[in-house]
Amino acid sequence: MRKVRYSLGAAWAHQDVGVTFEPASREFVFTQLRAETRKGRAQPQLEPVRRAVKNLSVEDITGLTAALPALQPR
Repeated sequence: MRKVRYSLGAAWAHQDVGVTFEPASREFVFTQLRAETRKGRAQPQLEPVRRAVKNLSVEDITGLTAALPALQPR
């Protein structure tokens, strides 16, 4: 898979981030994993950020076309 960067903004710097893919809208959804630093200090709660997929096909995300030739017919 190609390397692609998504900017989330300065508030997200040094955050632990989770990411999910929304197939209907073809977007990645980035969420804050913890509301405190690793040292236990409170951080502001951040709203999820949505970013459109850049230069990725369904095959890039799922790997399906690469796997299809290897499947055995029943």
